[in-house]
Amino acid sequence: MIAGLNSVEPVLFNVSEVEYFMDDEQARNARRPVVVRLAKERLGMLEEARAGRDWCVGDTFTVADLMLASILKNAGLLGSRGQRTMPEVEEWMFPRGGGLQVYQGAERAGHCSFTLAVSDIDAVARKLAALGVQPGARTSSERIKTLMVKDPDGNSIAIAQALDPALAR
Repeated sequence: MIAGLNSVEPVLFNVSEVEYFMDDEQARNARRPVVVRLAKERLGMLEEARAGRDWCVGDTFTVADLMLASILKNAGLLGSRGQRTMPEVEEWMFPRGGGLQVYQGAERAGHCSFTLAVSDIDAVARKLAALGVQPGARTSSERIKTLMVKDPDGNSIAIAQALDPALAR
């Protein structure tokens, strides 16, 4: 969690600052490539540190995963367009599974949905219950199981277990 706060969040905030708060277009155009490059480098370091693990800390879901999901919602500003899965949703998929969804619409302004891909959703549900986290809706189909959680900022976190090998990475 501290790594997310101290190493990932500041560089993603710099990208947000350029995109939303710099009025000088020339300065914004000069600064953007620098902050995007730094953010991509830092996200690459985070991916390496995860070393194939489903979770940030240890082998179970923790509050660090919730915190990191909240931080990563700004990663969509890194220059590549996501896929339009619905008219109001832009989605970026991560190489080893999961993704980031950003919604358009006044009722969801400032919020996103982050998907964490896991190998055992029932173990995650037990861990959440032990932590006192109240999960939302659970769904199950032939292809995927999901469990929804809200972070402290009201963002949706989807915990997903792929049952279809075509979905799993």
